[in-house]
Amino acid sequence: PYEEAMGEKHHSPRADKLAEEKSNPVTYTDKVDSIITSPPYEGTEARDRSQDTSYIEDRERVYAGGSINIGKGYQAEPGNIGNLKSDSYLEAMLQVYQQCFNVLKPQGLMILVTKNFIRNKQVVRLDTDTIKLCEQAGFSYLERHYRKLPSQSFWRIIYHQKYPEVEQINHEDVLVFRAMK
Repeated sequence: PYEEAMGEKHHSPRADKLAEEKSNPVTYTDKVDSIITSPPYEGTEARDRSQDTSYIEDRERVYAGGSINIGKGYQAEPGNIGNLKSDSYLEAMLQVYQQCFNVLKPQGLMILVTKNFIRNKQVVRLDTDTIKLCEQAGFSYLERHYRKLPSQSFWRIIYHQKYPEVEQINHEDVLVFRAMK
């Protein structure tokens, strides 16, 4: 109605620039030297936060022998990689690593902080999956560093008490790759 009353469209320079960017595909003209990130965990389903209980309520329920819904998850948007599982997650992460490769300068570094996790009482090796994906994306795997975790989370301690036979994960992996172009 306002535009009709004025007889023509009025936009700010910023709105015009945003509209132009939206209509054009993304291209990268500037390359970066390095990327440092921690990818999302696979299959961390979002949950209804309106049902959240307090830490004290959760702790009391656990001490009484009950269970709780561990982990808050990622946002529920369908495009959120953290909500994907198995092959879908790996395919999406391969695309992410390919895009990282595209924006890095030749010989640029990508440093990823990952942590293996437990599913169905088994260790899921996110580190080895990540190395394979990055090599598929064109990276050369250089080295790995370990970061010892200062402590286990409350939830990991409770899980280990319930399933003492399950391996504990006491470190994060810092994986270093080079863009071989």
